[in-house]
Amino acid sequence: MKGILVAICLFCAHSVFGREIALGTDEHLMAGGEAEELRGPFTLDEARVSTSWKDLNGKAPNYGFTREVIWLRLQIHSDEQTERILYLDGWADHLDIYTVHDGVTVYHDAGLKARLTEEGKRFRRIFLPLVFDRGTTQIFFRMESSDTMRFPLEIFTRAHFERFRDTSIALISLYFGGMIVMASYNLFLFAVTRDKSYSIYVLFVTSSLLYFAAQSGFILQFFPFVGEVALKRLNLIGSSLVALTMTSFASIFLGLKIGFPRMALIMNVIRVASAALLVCSFFPAVPYGVCAVLISYVALAGLAMGVISGLVVWKSGYSPARYYLLAFTTLVAGAVVFILGIQGVIGHNILTAHSMQIGSAAEVTLFAITLSDRISLLNRTVDRQMKELESAHALLANSEKKYRTIVEDTTDVIFSLDAEGRIGTINQAARKMLGYWPSMLEGTLFESLIFQRDGISLELGIALFRQSLLTLGEEPFQLRLPLRSRSGEPVDFQVRVEKIGEGSHAFILGKASAAGEDVLLHFLEIERGSYIIDNYLSTSELLSHRITRNLTRFFDDQAVADIQLVLREMLLNAIEHGNLEVDFDAKTAAQRDGDYLKFLQERQNRSEFRGRRVRVDFGLNQDRVWYRIADEGKGFDHANALRQAQKNLRDTQSTHGRGIGIASRLFDIMQYNAKGNQVFLVKNVHSRRM
Repeated sequence: MKGILVAICLFCAHSVFGREIALGTDEHLMAGGEAEELRGPFTLDEARVSTSWKDLNGKAPNYGFTREVIWLRLQIHSDEQTERILYLDGWADHLDIYTVHDGVTVYHDAGLKARLTEEGKRFRRIFLPLVFDRGTTQIFFRMESSDTMRFPLEIFTRAHFERFRDTSIALISLYFGGMIVMASYNLFLFAVTRDKSYSIYVLFVTSSLLYFAAQSGFILQFFPFVGEVALKRLNLIGSSLVALTMTSFASIFLGLKIGFPRMALIMNVIRVASAALLVCSFFPAVPYGVCAVLISYVALAGLAMGVISGLVVWKSGYSPARYYLLAFTTLVAGAVVFILGIQGVIGHNILTAHSMQIGSAAEVTLFAITLSDRISLLNRTVDRQMKELESAHALLANSEKKYRTIVEDTTDVIFSLDAEGRIGTINQAARKMLGYWPSMLEGTLFESLIFQRDGISLELGIALFRQSLLTLGEEPFQLRLPLRSRSGEPVDFQVRVEKIGEGSHAFILGKASAAGEDVLLHFLEIERGSYIIDNYLSTSELLSHRITRNLTRFFDDQAVADIQLVLREMLLNAIEHGNLEVDFDAKTAAQRDGDYLKFLQERQNRSEFRGRRVRVDFGLNQDRVWYRIADEGKGFDHANALRQAQKNLRDTQSTHGRGIGIASRLFDIMQYNAKGNQVFLVKNVHSRRM
């Protein structure tokens, strides 16, 4: 009874079966649209008796990414026994083909795994030689795949198929050969120009070749050792590399990072997504279908941004962008058609099957023009820059000439120092003003040029310069210093030192200007003034020069030098022994240990001394000069100190404690107040003391 029911079902199914394809003398027949489809995980017997078959209405089967099991069936009629080649321009992970003739069923395994091991039949797509006996033959296809499923079925005679196969291989070989030539050409351009965009473009073309070779089955045809998993993963790797290198090339070629940062940011996001999918492509645990769909969307986003950014950059005036836009548009058109085709949105035909290759070939050809135009633009830019460089060189030479005229011919000593205070460079004024050739001073410490008079505070000038150099910041410092000439005589200079530049490019620049004579000095009759200064030694040094600068109106040079020297010592006494309360023994110990300046800084910062000041009043006329120096200290026993100072004058090894003794000999009047924190000094113009 059961057998009778099956027979009745088979008869009914046969009676409602779709259109027959007649095998006549035609060498080539498009058979896909003549098939019927059925969806579901049926067995062959279940599929044969099913009443859910649907006519494809002439459309080639194309299901995109689907996990469904798809059945197709065809009915082929032949008036005589004949051999035909059944060709499917697609593939599936699992493809089972059944031929039924006169109740006899023959099974053919055409899945990817079987094709990889089938000797002599390896081809980039599926082809199956079949012998059709006289009468009607039914063909059932059961398909299942994690990749896209497109099955444009074609039937060839053997001779026509061989011609088709050879032509197809020749055309694809021509395509791959042309792409390799373009990749080599751009690699050569990169080697010559070192332009990064060319190297990225080489990677883009190479990635495209890898993707097309895997997607079209070309790798399978010529590299039989490639396994099933590796072949599918190469498809993902190639497509993600295409998206990654395509967006990278567009960003670099169009200069988005500099001129269009927002577009560059979007491109970076697409690149990151492409890189992430590239990493996922190496792991079989990541579902193939999910990864392939995501890569398709990312690639579409990259193509869209490539066109938009090219249009914007072209509108901004960058001429190579017009050719870039034209080339990229052809690639976009081909890619869009191809992606929509593999996802089943549009039907299969010769254009959709090869749209990506057509678009990429046109894009590479047009990009050759683009890159040539870019090279031309670069050449024009280089020519312009060379002219600008020549002009700049002429200006630089003129500036250098002016610099040498200004720096080398000036009477100011201009020099540079390193961090330790050694002279790096010094101009010719050193020879004019001090008698040294510049080469004699380069590499020596600048402080070695500071003249030291015998007698009092032997290293004060050096100490002041050293301290100022150590604390040099954004603000320059100025000191009045006597510099030692080659003959051994002192020459008074106003020294200014400043730091130029920042970081590793910073250097120290100095200028020493000879202390000039005041042209109004011979009109001076009377001068009076008052100063209140802090407790810094550099201030006392500057003040000692300031309050003696007009003495040459009534005194000779030696007398002026002596008065200036003694006043500096008296100011130092007021600061050190008066306001800072440094006694003789403490100063001796600090000098012996070599940290006297640090010792003074600590006392200057103490709260009980910080607010103390030194007041200086002075007057000058044609008869005399007088000075009153008062500190805010506790005072001292000046009578005993004077007696001790007289003894120290005979001790040439003593470095301090001699100032009062020298002052008493130099000035005609030296009077202290009772407390000992104020001294009054008078020097008559015609005095012969000292």
